[in-house]
Amino acid sequence: MKKKSRTSSPLKRCFCGLVALTMTLPLLSGCSGNDNGQQTSSGSSVSVVSSVQESTAPSVSDASASGEISQEESSHREAAGMTPLAWRVEDNDGHTIYMMGTIHFGDEAMDHLPDYFETAYQASDAIAVESDINSILQDSSKMMAIMNMMVYKDGTTIKDHISQDTYDRAVALLKDKKAYVASYDLYKPFLWQVLLTNAIDAYGGLKAEYGLDMKVLQRAKAENKTILEIEDPDDTFKMLDGLSDGLNELLMLEYLTPNAEEEQGKASRELYERWKSGTIDASMSDDMGLTIQESNKVYLEEYKEKILTDRNRNMVKTIEEYIQSGQKVFVLVGTLHFVGDQGIVKALEADGYTVTRLQ
Repeated sequence: MKKKSRTSSPLKRCFCGLVALTMTLPLLSGCSGNDNGQQTSSGSSVSVVSSVQESTAPSVSDASASGEISQEESSHREAAGMTPLAWRVEDNDGHTIYMMGTIHFGDEAMDHLPDYFETAYQASDAIAVESDINSILQDSSKMMAIMNMMVYKDGTTIKDHISQDTYDRAVALLKDKKAYVASYDLYKPFLWQVLLTNAIDAYGGLKAEYGLDMKVLQRAKAENKTILEIEDPDDTFKMLDGLSDGLNELLMLEYLTPNAEEEQGKASRELYERWKSGTIDASMSDDMGLTIQESNKVYLEEYKEKILTDRNRNMVKTIEEYIQSGQKVFVLVGTLHFVGDQGIVKALEADGYTVTRLQ
């Protein structure tokens, strides 16, 4: 029997910065974007998505540097009903940091974050994110190193790692959207997931440039706040590179169901509303939105362990280092990392820290 969650399907891309980062990387191709996959030019660059628009992206908040907001802005925030999950963390020595769960897409409502976001932002000298996307985009050598990790170099192609049926369905979808080139066969499944995400508009019209992490990064850099990476991007991509072929194929199949665009777009919208209302909880990771057969449950456990649990442990260690050093840091990582028995909040409480939800 299959189990399917209508609301958690987008979890595999909106609760961690992995896809948000990868979606900004250019896919280097020897082909143009024609629909028959024939090579027409050498060394051309095909961009997956232009999610970073530094000069035109809207600001996170209209608050002044002092943290004061106008009556009009306050009314906007109240009308938006934004109460996403955020916390203050304190130790016995009086050291304090702030944490907030992010989502990697959104709409104009993201311009009207609650007052407690502004309080946390103004009280912090540094912003800690999963990956500093803008920094990577501006470092061509780092981008190339990451992209090199996402391409098969052992003489195999994607067709050697997934079933022929899954491959044929994926290619058919990309060709229908005029988004397939033959050199994509050299890419590993994670980049195929990005291609498929874009091909079906899995965000339901929501936009990556409104993602909270992207917006905060842009504001923090403009205001000369320190940017910290709570994870090493190289380690993150090595982890992605280590996912099993079976799990990777399962992730691809989520974009290849008959009604994938409608279902995933709706799920993204529903998820965004839950993020805004602060009602994300650990139950949303029960099946991670994957269509799981009994024989494939091992892949669900692999996904949860590598994408969430292992990374949570490392994040907790780094967060505790921030606190103990007395740094004033605002930690912004995917919401699902914070909640549940294996989440960051419970781990910090177990280690003796006082964690208070902001309201």
